Amino acid sequence: MRAFRWFPVVVATFLIVPLVVTSGAATASAPPHQLSATEPASLSATERADLAAIATSRGISMDDAVLRFAWQDAFAIAATTIEAAYPDSFSSSEITSEDPAIGTIRFVDDVPAGVEDLLVGVPAHVQVRLVGGEALSAREISQAVADAHQAVIATGAVDGAVTSYDRVSGLVQVAASPRLGSVPPDATRDQLAERARVVQGALPPGLARVELTLVPGLRGTTEARLGGGRLEFSGTSSLACTAGFNVVDSAGTTGVATAGHCSDSLTHENTSGGSEYALTLRGEHRGTWGDFQWHTSSDTEPDDFYYNATSTRDVAARANPSDNQTICRFGHTSGDDCNTVVDTELCATMDGVDTCHLVRMEADTADGGDSGGPWYYSTTAYGFHTGQVGCGFLWQNTCDVWSRVTYIDDALGVTVKTS
Repeated sequence: MRAFRWFPVVVATFLIVPLVVTSGAATASAPPHQLSATEPASLSATERADLAAIATSRGISMDDAVLRFAWQDAFAIAATTIEAAYPDSFSSSEITSEDPAIGTIRFVDDVPAGVEDLLVGVPAHVQVRLVGGEALSAREISQAVADAHQAVIATGAVDGAVTSYDRVSGLVQVAASPRLGSVPPDATRDQLAERARVVQGALPPGLARVELTLVPGLRGTTEARLGGGRLEFSGTSSLACTAGFNVVDSAGTTGVATAGHCSDSLTHENTSGGSEYALTLRGEHRGTWGDFQWHTSSDTEPDDFYYNATSTRDVAARANPSDNQTICRFGHTSGDDCNTVVDTELCATMDGVDTCHLVRMEADTADGGDSGGPWYYSTTAYGFHTGQVGCGFLWQNTCDVWSRVTYIDDALGVTVKTS
């Protein structure tokens, strides 16, 4: 049973404080760039397993799944490399079309020289569009989302919020649950509007306006039970969370990582009823960088991870997801499933804790006990499952959210192990 249910609510939406757009006019889109990379001779066993899962969930043939999805991981890895090489210019990456295969990478101002050299791993049939003229870099988008989220929370007039950036409209979009009772709804609206005027000067140039949606009862919740391997509460056989990927610190110490909201007192076993090993908490973070913790254990920690209840694979790469990319996850409660990325930069109030750098998916398929489990495609590590937040029309649905593996170093000083 889920720890959280969603109830239809009346939603009030309005725009707060138009800002003066100070960024320059968008430069013309660069023409599409056709790559000369060589097509892979064959798909790996890990890719075939994930594509089969995608085909089943989408109700399509395996051939169709290969055509539409097999190239997306290579594109996301290339985009992650480009973001690291051009952090002040990179704005976003997107799966623009599944068939034909088209990916778009966007930049502030002009497309930097040398970008095409970093696309050699993308299959030859994929059309990669390099586009300049975006208002904000990915770093600025992240900061704008965090600033707006914290500013609304700081009013003390809301119980929680979910905040994201919409590239097409140029809006920082905040959905907030007004704190009722001692604060009348109208007063809550006035306080939020007043606080938004204060936020105006802190938001990066290029944001035309902030859109606020008041949603009574809006919540985000984590999915530890009270969710790699199976993590149980110490001294019991009860599932607590799912292990994500194994990690290593700068001194070479290895360990097991999962979600930060999971219990600090855990044991680890690879499969239910398997050999059980004690864990020692080494670090925990819930907030700016996401939702992480890591433990050392009385066992060894290779780079392998469980992608279903019985099978393992290596981690060969770490990457950030692209908008509209389809990737997979595993948790010991609900099993393995694949889903599509909707939002790559989200802040949300999760069980009363404001957590940023989250990724939101198009559906909610995880459950209690899945927290901390791996988000992956083939041998690429993408994230650790966190929970669910409100989403969809009138915010009546919930969607899975997770923390990106690329931020666990910032959060805890460890990185996901790769082979």
